[in-house]
Amino acid sequence: MIRLAVKALEAGQHVLMFPEGTRTEMPPISALKMSPFLIAWKAQSDLRTVLIHNPSGFLGKHQPLFYPPPFPISMTIQPGKVFSPVKNVRDLAKEVENYFASEL
Repeated sequence: MIRLAVKALEAGQHVLMFPEGTRTEMPPISALKMSPFLIAWKAQSDLRTVLIHNPSGFLGKHQPLFYPPPFPISMTIQPGKVFSPVKNVRDLAKEVENYFASEL
């Protein structure tokens, strides 16, 4: 997966990843997986973040599937900060995790 994603980025394509690997378990954000940061580093590609605000909790980890929230459901999606790959992948992951925690 990592090699294919790097190859796609090097070919000018886009790769969409959710760095938590699942829905948030520990608000405001769960620990991030390393794959997106390793891919960005190997491809020397910028990492562009997107902030998704979901105050209704719809499709959240703790929202029971059989008890939907009241409608209408409201969500906002906004572009976030752009990060450049650094020498240390773990530092990049921590920087992005801190950014998300402060923004969400």
